[in-house]
Amino acid sequence: MFQAMRIDLKIVNKAFTLAELLVGMVVLLLIVAALQRFFFASVRGSQHKQEVVDHVRTASILFRSIADDMLGIFPRGYGNDKKPISYVPAPPKKANEFSFWKMVSMNSIESFRFISYKIVKSTKVSQDGVPLPGDIIREEFDKPNGELIRKDIFGSGIVDDFEVFDEAGDSSQIRVQLSVRGKLRTKVDFVRFYSADLGMVTTEAQYWNYSAN
Repeated sequence: MFQAMRIDLKIVNKAFTLAELLVGMVVLLLIVAALQRFFFASVRGSQHKQEVVDHVRTASILFRSIADDMLGIFPRGYGNDKKPISYVPAPPKKANEFSFWKMVSMNSIESFRFISYKIVKSTKVSQDGVPLPGDIIREEFDKPNGELIRKDIFGSGIVDDFEVFDEAGDSSQIRVQLSVRGKLRTKVDFVRFYSADLGMVTTEAQYWNYSAN
């Protein structure tokens, strides 16, 4: 009888040790899962921040390009009786394309280029039916509908919207709004004002701001 009691006690001890092992494994798995969620959340947060930085860089390059082009804009009063800037569609509606004549100098020889900025929206949609972002295209021609001399693409595949407003009604000041959205759907809106009167981009007009969501 004593031998049987010893055997029973050994069996009970083994069962208790196994239960402890199972509880320890469950606790360990819970800790690993929590650490994994924290790690992936941190990585995703870093990716969102990097995407915002990339958006700011894209907008800065685009706005600088527009500013540089507008410094050479061919104004009224120099044999040009047309508006210095043409919009599509025409004001007072907001435009998503604008163009103008630019004076350039190469080897002390002055010539003119026709500059155009426009948005080219993507025809594709995401799996949930949301239209995919497009591009901003800058084109440089020797004349309207003439030979294409140069083509630049800004924000390839991340531009949600591009709008141009004639603030003063005479093209003396324009407002450019840019919305970009990356693969992680980090959307950033940018605004910049330009003074185009007599081809000068004034210091007061050279500011921009952005908001992200």
